[in-house]
Amino acid sequence: MLKWIFITTGVFSVFSGVLTFWLPVPIGLPLILLGTALLVRHSPRARALAWELSARIPGLRKILKKIPPSE
Repeated sequence: MLKWIFITTGVFSVFSGVLTFWLPVPIGLPLILLGTALLVRHSPRARALAWELSARIPGLRKILKKIPPSE
């Protein structure tokens, strides 16, 4: 139950960040980063996608190793 709350919050945060990214107030990027971190931690599918993406972006692999998957 709590897992789905975090996943829903992550998706909502990413979509809100995308919508507010172009506003003069810099709130879009932090929302996108927060939502992505929530999704990578609590969603196995998002974690696998991020791990595949880390093959192209070397610094991303270091960050992913710091975020443990939830149980």
